Amino acid sequence: MEATDIYGKRACQLVKELASAEPGQLTRFNDDMFNQVIKECNVHYNQFYELTRNVYPRIAV
Repeated sequence: MEATDIYGKRACQLVKELASAEPGQLTRFNDDMFNQVIKECNVHYNQFYELTRNVYPRIAV
């Protein structure tokens, strides 16, 4: 998974799927895409964590 290819595109697709459901109804969502979104969130978190460590090296994060 390349960081340049993500930035919420899959999460946006999941939200669109949810929005297209009938009012008051939840449809079965794409499990594979959901897992990919979770992985993307972890990648973003790790990138942000490393950036903050580089900016604030003296602070124990």
